[in-house]
Amino acid sequence: MLSIAAIIAQNLMSRVENNVAAAVAQARRNLIFGLVAALFLLTAYVLAVIAACIELSNRYGEVPALFGLALATLILALIAIGILLYLNRRDRRLRRLRRRQTQMQRDLVTAAAAIAAKRPFASTGLALALGYLLSPRPRRRRRRSRD
Repeated sequence: MLSIAAIIAQNLMSRVENNVAAAVAQARRNLIFGLVAALFLLTAYVLAVIAACIELSNRYGEVPALFGLALATLILALIAIGILLYLNRRDRRLRRLRRRQTQMQRDLVTAAAAIAAKRPFASTGLALALGYLLSPRPRRRRRRSRD
């Protein structure tokens, strides 16, 4: 028979393994579809630039048309870099928050193991409390209606 500490540790490890497997599968899927989408977007972009360059060169001449397109592309690249920086900052903040939550859960499990070893009768209530505290919760919160 396994001790409560071993059961809790096993529960935490299985959650971590499930999260890692899901994250790897999602990353692989996102990479494949992202590459396909990027290929189509690049093709469309090249054709659009060629068409815009031909049209603008008919109106303004070749050199001003090319400078205008280069400036527009530079602005779009700066916007994309800004969005990327924002998303990276947000991900770092979320990772820190998850790390803190995991550390708090680890500390709670450690304390539970110590109490279970010293007081076996209290371990049943402790196991129920830990099961409630460590249970997965839905990510979306319901909004209260203001009726």
